[in-house]
Amino acid sequence: MNSKIESHNKKNPNAEKAQYHWFQYHKDHRYPIFIKFKMSEHTPVLSDFLEGEKWVRLNEQDLPNVDLELTHNKLARVLTLTEASVLVAKKIESQFSQSQTWKNLDKTGGDREIIHKEAGHQVYRYKNVALMVYSYLHQHWEMGIMPDFGHKKSLMESRVILSRYVSWSLAPMGVVGFFGVPVDEGIVIQKPHESRGEVVYIDLANKRVLTQDGAKKMFPRFRILRLDATLRNRDVKMTSEELLSFMANNSSFLSIEGLSIPVRQILQNLSKSTEGVIHPLESFKPRMDLKIT
Repeated sequence: MNSKIESHNKKNPNAEKAQYHWFQYHKDHRYPIFIKFKMSEHTPVLSDFLEGEKWVRLNEQDLPNVDLELTHNKLARVLTLTEASVLVAKKIESQFSQSQTWKNLDKTGGDREIIHKEAGHQVYRYKNVALMVYSYLHQHWEMGIMPDFGHKKSLMESRVILSRYVSWSLAPMGVVGFFGVPVDEGIVIQKPHESRGEVVYIDLANKRVLTQDGAKKMFPRFRILRLDATLRNRDVKMTSEELLSFMANNSSFLSIEGLSIPVRQILQNLSKSTEGVIHPLESFKPRMDLKIT
């Protein structure tokens, strides 16, 4: 993978597209966020992983719509997945010291997730799994991946990486993500390891919640829940300021500069239009149950 964003190949776009599998995120709701990879480079495991994360495989008849989006919608994005070259693999596996120009964004204190800003683009690395080159000024992004990407043993890490791409791409459209799971009452926000990398996205303008189970409508009195191991047999309502702070600290939007202006605006609106609740951890049902008691 090159260390810069490459321009789109316009010489023979139809022939170029035929070499790739194309996927669109929540296609039924027309989010112009795409992933592509060469059929010859990857096993069916990668396709199965993407489909499990609500990426819909596109057929030949869908591809003209991709062209239309990329031509007429400046917010459309395409992430090209490639096998990591030897050079890229070294960067993916490297240790980075504090003296280097990589920004450590791993809140666990490790160096798994780091971002490096260069002229014209940024580089995101998740240690031992993938390296992504991206720029908000370009529609075409690239990511080199290790062989285990999307496999069961690296499922959480692969989900986290994918969530960064989706979060960066959907933020300008008014959509914000949180690590956590959906429940009947709304969503439970968790740490990445607690949700196994699962992210729930809220599209406030369209009153829609995007989950691994599909999209569902936001209803009045939509709740955003924080679990507390010390609380027993009761809920505690958060103030709008407490909810805003909690969401800001747990968004899936990762950046050197902090939360972007669109994300801050979304969180402000959410803090005023939803109900923040602290709920006992002991009462939280498993992921499969999707219910709070």
